[in-house]
Amino acid sequence: TVASLTTQATFSSLSASLWTRIPTSLMTIFADKDQDLRHKEGREYVGNLLDNGKQSWNKWFTGVNNDEATITIDFSRPQRVDRYSLQSANDCPERNPSTWRLLGKKVGSVVYETLHEESNAMFDSFWEVKDYILSQTNGVLFESVQLQIVCPNKKGSGNQLGQIVLWQQNETQQQQKESSAFNFFGLFQGNQESSSSTKPPNSEVIANDNIVDEEAEERRSIRSAGSAYK
Repeated sequence: TVASLTTQATFSSLSASLWTRIPTSLMTIFADKDQDLRHKEGREYVGNLLDNGKQSWNKWFTGVNNDEATITIDFSRPQRVDRYSLQSANDCPERNPSTWRLLGKKVGSVVYETLHEESNAMFDSFWEVKDYILSQTNGVLFESVQLQIVCPNKKGSGNQLGQIVLWQQNETQQQQKESSAFNFFGLFQGNQESSSSTKPPNSEVIANDNIVDEEAEERRSIRSAGSAYK
C-alpha cells in the first residue's frame, strides 16, 4: 500500500517530527540519459536533483526524444527508505514524468525490486511536489534505489524533474515510551532472575543491556538520517 500526497513547492507537507530527510551527502546520483554528461557542474544535469535551488536551470532534463530514463541513487551506507518525493520543474509541463517505477536494491542483493509504481500521474503546476509513503518497506535497508521513468506527458518531449528527496520515518514518542518501558521491565526482570537462577551471574542483565544499547543506537541513527547498519 502506498499513500500519496500532493503539495505546492514544499517538502514539509507531512509533520516534520515524523520524518527525517536522508542527507544528500550519503548519496551518489547518476542517470542513463542527461542533457549534458560532460559538465557535471553544468545546467540541467542529474546532480541538480539533489539541490533545492529554484534557478531556471536547476533541474534535470534528458533531452528531447528520451522518453525512457533511469535515475540511480547509491548510498554510501545502507539506508531505510520509507517515503520519496518528486518535484516538477519550472517549465515545459509536457516533459513531466507521467508513468514511473521506484525500485530498491536490498543489502546483499544483486537485483532491484519494485517498491512503487505510478501511472498517468499529472503535475498541475511548476515546482509541485508529489509525496509517496512506502509502508511496505518496513525497516528494510537498501544499498541503492532507482527511479525508472517510462514516459513523459507528451511523447518525444523527453523527461525533466526539479528535485528528488528520500525520507526515513522517525519513531513516534509513543513508540519510544513503550520501548523504554519494555526495556526497563526487561532489565528489572533480568536482575531478579539472575539473583535466583543457576545461570551464570548477570547473563540476563548483559543480554538486556545489549538490547537497550542496540535500540538506543538505532534511534540515534534514525534521527541523523542514517541507519542502524554499521
